[in-house]
Amino acid sequence: MPRTTTRKQRSQKQKKAQQNALSITHKKAASLSTQQMTDDPKAKYQSFRLSKKMKHPGAKLPSSFTLTKRAFMHVWRYKKLFGIIAAVYLLLTLVLVRGFIFTADITVVKDAITELFRGSVGQIAGSVTVMGLLVGSLNPQTEVAALYQTILLLIFSLFMIWTLRQTYIGEAPRARDVFYRSSYPLVQFVIVVFIVSLQLIPLLIANFIYNAAIVSGVVVSFAEVFAVCIVIFLLAVWSFYMISVSMVALYIVALPDMTPLKALRSAKSLVNHRRWTVMRKVLFLPIALSVIGFTAMVPIIILLPAAAEILFLIGSAFILPLAHSYLYSLYRELLG
Repeated sequence: MPRTTTRKQRSQKQKKAQQNALSITHKKAASLSTQQMTDDPKAKYQSFRLSKKMKHPGAKLPSSFTLTKRAFMHVWRYKKLFGIIAAVYLLLTLVLVRGFIFTADITVVKDAITELFRGSVGQIAGSVTVMGLLVGSLNPQTEVAALYQTILLLIFSLFMIWTLRQTYIGEAPRARDVFYRSSYPLVQFVIVVFIVSLQLIPLLIANFIYNAAIVSGVVVSFAEVFAVCIVIFLLAVWSFYMISVSMVALYIVALPDMTPLKALRSAKSLVNHRRWTVMRKVLFLPIALSVIGFTAMVPIIILLPAAAEILFLIGSAFILPLAHSYLYSLYRELLG
C-alpha cells in the first residue's frame, strides 16, 4: 500500500507540473507579447500603412535552417512515438484515401523517359517525371477521399500538437495517450482552420487569374504579362501575410480553455513587428521539405524504381510530424 500511495503521489506531482508548464505557456501566449508592445507608448503600427520600422524588443528569432535542424532532431529523439503516429496515419490514408490503389508501373515510365533522353539527362528527366507522378498520386481521386483526407489531417494535426507540447516539457507520453487525450480542442481548432481557409481566398483568386490570363494565352504582350504577374504576386503576399498569424494561432488554440478569437489575438501580438520574418520562415518550410524529399527520392528512383512508390508513401507520412515540429519550434521561439 505505501508503494502504491507513493506512485500515486508521484503521478499527481507530474500532472501538476505539466499543468503548471501549460498554464505558463498559456499566459505567455495570451499576454507576453501584448505587454511588450504596450510598454512603449510610441509603438503604434498598422498593417499596410507606411510607417517607420519598429524593432521588436524580444530576442532575435533563429534562422530557418536552425529551426529545420531542431525539428528533425526533436522528431528523431522521440522517433518511436512519432513513428507509431505516422504509421497509423499512413495506414488510414491507404485504407480511406487511396483504397490501396497505386499508380502505374513506375519502372516502365522511367525507362521510357530514359530511352527518349540518353545519358545523364535521361536519368534526371526520368527521375523528375517519376517524382511528379508520385507527388500527384497524393491527391485524392474522389470527393469522399478528399473528405477523409481533410478529417485525417485535422485529427492527426491535433495529435502532433499535443505530442509536441508534452515532449517539449520533457514528458514521453504513451502512444495510447496521444490518441485518447489529444483531440479535445477539435471544435476550436476547426474554427481556426476555417479562418485559414478564408485567408487563402486571395491566393485562389491569384491562381484563377494565372490560369485564365496567362495559361489560356489571353495575355500576350510583355507589359500585360508583367502587370498580371504583379497582381498575382500581391494577392499571394496578402494571403501569406494573413496566414503568418493564423498558423501560430493553430498552436495557441490547442491550449486548455482557449477560444479561437483569443488565440488569434494572442498570435497577432506574438508576431507583431516581425510578421515578415515569420512569413519568410513559414514559406521556407515547404521549400525545405520539397528539396529534402527530392534529394532523398532521386537516388531511390534511379536505383530502385520498383520500390520508389512504397518508400515515397512511407516518407510522406513523416511530413506531418516534421512540419508541425518546425512550426511548433517557431511558436516557442516567438514566446521567448
